[in-house]
Amino acid sequence: MRACARLLGPLLLPFLVACGGPPPPAPAEPASPQPGAEASPAPTPTPATPSAEPSPDAAKGVELRGTIVHRPVDSTRMSVESYLGDELFLTTEDGRELVLQPTEAHLSEAIAALAGKLVVIQAEETEGTLPDPREAYPTGPNGEPLRRGAGFRVLEIRPLDP
Repeated sequence: MRACARLLGPLLLPFLVACGGPPPPAPAEPASPQPGAEASPAPTPTPATPSAEPSPDAAKGVELRGTIVHRPVDSTRMSVESYLGDELFLTTEDGRELVLQPTEAHLSEAIAALAGKLVVIQAEETEGTLPDPREAYPTGPNGEPLRRGAGFRVLEIRPLDP
């Protein structure tokens, strides 16, 4: 054992020095402010900017207006599209394409039946779920796994075309 330490010691020492050694331990508790010092308020998280204009009633989510697009996914191919499973989209009046997620109240077949029609949708934005780290999954440009089910959950839909 000592022979190994004598052999590897000179090899590991430059590596540890170059890497800065082991990381310092994290503080157990945040430092409390000094008496008499003014405590700074905790930073408030900024909400994610939705991809559409929010309605005045935030409990209902956002109101979206555009044309329904239905693109069936070929589940026999290994692709980002088949992994995500997104089939329903809303092309807004300004040209953006938003992913629509069906709900129990509005099934994908009912939404797909409105393909090509101008609609107003009441929806809530959802982040989707991360994949199981043990499975294969596509990644985005930043190297993070793509989330399934991200987009807008359809709460209410009204066709505008006659």
